[in-house]
Amino acid sequence: MRCFIAVDIDTKILNQVEKLQNNMRSDLGSAAETIKWVQPQRMHLTLKFLGEVPDSDLMEVCGVVASVAKKHSGFSLEVKNVGTFGRPARVAWVGVDENKILEDLQADLEDSFGLAGWKADNKKFVGHLTLCRIKSFETGRRLGRLIGRYENFEAGSCNVNSVCVYESELTKTGPVYRLMKECQLTG
Repeated sequence: MRCFIAVDIDTKILNQVEKLQNNMRSDLGSAAETIKWVQPQRMHLTLKFLGEVPDSDLMEVCGVVASVAKKHSGFSLEVKNVGTFGRPARVAWVGVDENKILEDLQADLEDSFGLAGWKADNKKFVGHLTLCRIKSFETGRRLGRLIGRYENFEAGSCNVNSVCVYESELTKTGPVYRLMKECQLTG
């Protein structure tokens, strides 16, 4: 099974993100139809993507996450700003404000999984919610030119009190996420 570790985002934040997506669709016109938009109810803040995990390793994965969660306290997360990855844009996202507690939590997860023998992710962590994926070169260029309109976007803040282990099943209609374990932050 494909697994990842994530933080769930409050519904009020996701409602603001959905409004942003609607504004972006409107600004893009017919080009918006060439974009794969992420449904807000499927959005999460990924802390670590594990990829394929044998069923027999799921208990170990949940154990690592639970152990890390016990060492960290809950915190507030501010969701704001919009950006893209790639040139031309391949992914548009909403970011999270710099947050030392979140960065420490993610680094602790990365280190703990590394010690347990899992592959390290050598990319710098960039906390974000994916808005959409762009396949068309021209649409990516167009979105890249429009993205500045949204750079001061603010969705608000929410409290983070747990870290979740999800299974991700890829289907023709999009990914289906199943919560495998929710670990409370208790530090």
